[in-house]
Amino acid sequence: MLELLTKEEKEDINEEVVSKINTILKKHKCPYEMDKLAILNLGGGVTFLGNFRVHNEDEIDIINEEVKELLSKYDNVVYKAQRVRPCCELPYTAISFNFKLDNN
Repeated sequence: MLELLTKEEKEDINEEVVSKINTILKKHKCPYEMDKLAILNLGGGVTFLGNFRVHNEDEIDIINEEVKELLSKYDNVVYKAQRVRPCCELPYTAISFNFKLDNN
């Protein structure tokens, strides 16, 4: 029998990940924070998706390292960083990630 994550468990994971990533971003003086993760209920599991941006190019490597370490406790993590150079704004690195928790 499949054991599904409860709404409270999903909210707890969301709050924990967002809070810890925002702590990392504040530590490195990033002006933007994450609001929340998107949660997709798919057959066989739940996928959590998140994204944030980093404007300080000098801090991107250490931020990536710290966030990847935080997410390493989850399975099936996909983590992508892409440099963005908009026409009317300062350049930044857009970070997106997702991880899936399988139903037991």
